[in-house]
Amino acid sequence: MRVYRFETSDRQGVFTSGLIGAACSKVVQRKGKDYWSDCKEPCPYRHPNPYTDVPDWGLHNYSSDFHCACSSVEHLLAWFDSEAVRVEMKALGAVMAVYEVPEADVLQGAAQIMFRRSTATEVERLPVPTLTD
Repeated sequence: MRVYRFETSDRQGVFTSGLIGAACSKVVQRKGKDYWSDCKEPCPYRHPNPYTDVPDWGLHNYSSDFHCACSSVEHLLAWFDSEAVRVEMKALGAVMAVYEVPEADVLQGAAQIMFRRSTATEVERLPVPTLTD
């Protein structure tokens, strides 16, 4: 199964690395507002976390070998639906990583999936999609 996620150059997820917070903050600051008190920009933080969204992860003792992803490019773009945030993530060095993962190593949540990184094969790394591409 192919899975899609945004990552940093050292293959950390954008939440784990803090890159998503930096991107959201830049978008809000550009508008002359304070990120923590004035953030109205659509931001991925409003989504469920994997502890509550992917119950089968608990069966794997919340293994750090599992990483969050989406099941398609469309799903990934719907999760990260702010064009302004994607532009900032791209400027900060994020890429779209595509992995091939055995079906048995993919956990399905209501809103996201998780995959076992140790059994995944990286297929490609692409620029974060933006409307300016």
